Amino acid sequence: DNLDDKKLSKSELNTAVGSVLNYFNLTLVYQPKEKALKSLLAFGKSLSRREKYNLARKCFSRILREKSFHFETTVFEHMWTYISKGEYKEALAEVETKYLKQIGQPSNNSKLYFWLGFMHFKEGNEKKAKKIFKDLISKNPLSYYATLSSKVLSEDKDADTKGVYLANIDNINSRSIANKHIEIDRIKRISLWNRVNNNKFFKAELD
Repeated sequence: DNLDDKKLSKSELNTAVGSVLNYFNLTLVYQPKEKALKSLLAFGKSLSRREKYNLARKCFSRILREKSFHFETTVFEHMWTYISKGEYKEALAEVETKYLKQIGQPSNNSKLYFWLGFMHFKEGNEKKAKKIFKDLISKNPLSYYATLSSKVLSEDKDADTKGVYLANIDNINSRSIANKHIEIDRIKRISLWNRVNNNKFFKAELD
């Protein structure tokens, strides 16, 4: 983060980042791995914030090669360098081809899957996008991104957000939920408050 990209030429900045990565490679075996990867992740994020996306990707790619600590966070940051430039097709190809199998179910990373759905929507793959959003609601119904997915689906259908959400959780049972720590009783209460038309308690369960 000490790099002043305003004072460095493009060539000098490339050289500086290359030096950081070279130092990382030479010293990784001597450092606590989790800490070393976290530091490189922070460095990559600082480059991304400065819109040095290609250089940020070099850092993120190096972290992902380890298939270790901070993996899912790094996949998202790597994906975001493409989203920031509107390069949805490239982002989808990168993430879905290389990393998605290791992340697993939508319940494991709702934020990542929501943005995958968003990009599919942008690319005209509406059927796939809707499936992702519905999976998010049914497999991680208490997450922020389940609510956000309901909103996106309701806008597409010109329907009520709450109705879309409930349509995707009403048939949930403990076996169908991928994330086993989810409170099945809480989900049942959400459906109950809706049936008795108590919006106050319905919203409280989602907060």
